[in-house]
Amino acid sequence: MNMSNQKGFANIVLILVIVAIVAVGGYFVFSKISEPVVQQPTPTPTQATTPTKVPVSPAPTSAVNTTKITDKANLYSVEIPKDWKITRNEGAKGGQLSDITGESPDWKYRVDNSAEGPCTPSYYESGVSFQFHVNNQEDAAAHYGEGGGPDTGVISKKNISIGGVNGVYHVFKEPCTSEGQLVDAHVNYNGNGYLFRFAYNPSKYPQAETAFMNILNSIKFTK
Repeated sequence: MNMSNQKGFANIVLILVIVAIVAVGGYFVFSKISEPVVQQPTPTPTQATTPTKVPVSPAPTSAVNTTKITDKANLYSVEIPKDWKITRNEGAKGGQLSDITGESPDWKYRVDNSAEGPCTPSYYESGVSFQFHVNNQEDAAAHYGEGGGPDTGVISKKNISIGGVNGVYHVFKEPCTSEGQLVDAHVNYNGNGYLFRFAYNPSKYPQAETAFMNILNSIKFTK
């Protein structure tokens, strides 16, 4: 083969190589263009969640539902429900230094005078009756846990604190009380004996002891 033929053959091979490269490159370009374009989802902005505010009830205050009273001897103050009425507020009389009695508006009490026997049955029908009494000498019940008289049936008793002073708390039933019972608290302070007492019917006024404890917790000694 002469040199001119060799050169022509080389040119043909070169042309074929170029055509092959162009064909392969065109195939890949066409394939790239033909691929479906995947749409990327647009992120949704996140909304900040605001916590729901729960309404808070105002804390109960003693001034809203109670009234403060002071005994005639100015020995202590105590808070009672506003709708309860005072029936007596006395000062010194013999060994008594002060005495306060009262009742709730729904207090009902009756006695059976027709009954025969050593005593007249009494019935606490509803509400509560109370007495706050101070003597000029210490109360033995505050020392020994006795209370309510010699024939009283003490249902339960415990030690408590009244105005920061240790005392004794009783639940008891008197012999002639056919319906109802009593709860009292005894404490000695500065040589004087203090008695705080409730009369009520637990079946008609089951919250009586809670009300009594609220009153005891409000007591402040002033002398």
